[in-house]
Parts: sequence; C-alpha cells; structure tokens
Amino acid sequence: LKFTKESFKMYPAIDLGCAVIAPIGMSMTPVAFPTDDSRTEFRVDCTKIMGKVMYFVFVLDPNMSEENKKKNFDKLEKENGVLSEWFHDVSWEGNYPVGSTGEPDINPK
Repeated sequence: LKFTKESFKMYPAIDLGCAVIAPIGMSMTPVAFPTDDSRTEFRVDCTKIMGKVMYFVFVLDPNMSEENKKKNFDKLEKENGVLSEWFHDVSWEGNYPVGSTGEPDINPK
C-alpha cells in the first residue's frame, strides 16, 4: 500500500518462485469508511482492472463478529450493490491479539 496526498495505491505482490515482485500500482477508490475508526465497521476500497471492478474489505479487528460482518455486508449490498459472495473470508484464531505478529495496531483500544 502507498498513500500520497493525491492517491491511495495498492501494489499486489506476484510470487515468481525465485522472487516476489510488485510491478503495478492500482489506484484505489473509497467505497465505505468506518465511523470514528470503528472496529465493527468495514473499510471498503475498489479498483478497476482489465475492465472488472475489484473490491477490497479491510477491518481493524480481525475477529469481527458474524453479526457485524452480516450488518456490514447488508449495508454494502443495499448502498453499493456489492455482494458478500464476491469475497473470500480470511480466518483468524478466535483469541488472536491484534499486533501479535508485528503488524502495527494503529488504533489501540
């Protein structure tokens, strides 16, 4: 990811076996942003690649409740036509503490 005053770009990594490269920067467009850095709301961005729109969902709490996920996906569908079926859920251990693998907890509780 790269943030500038003009844009937010994502650089997807491509594993070539002998090296990992990130040859292209994709300009991201915001779709939804959590209120007051809420841990119960999605941040959603999208980009257009080869004629297709790709959506990315980010959350501050990797163990968001199923109820909150459903509420957020219902809102995305109603307001933006984005369906939950388009996404792959990344599972985290139920007791996973944010920051335990070295990632920054940018919004500590």
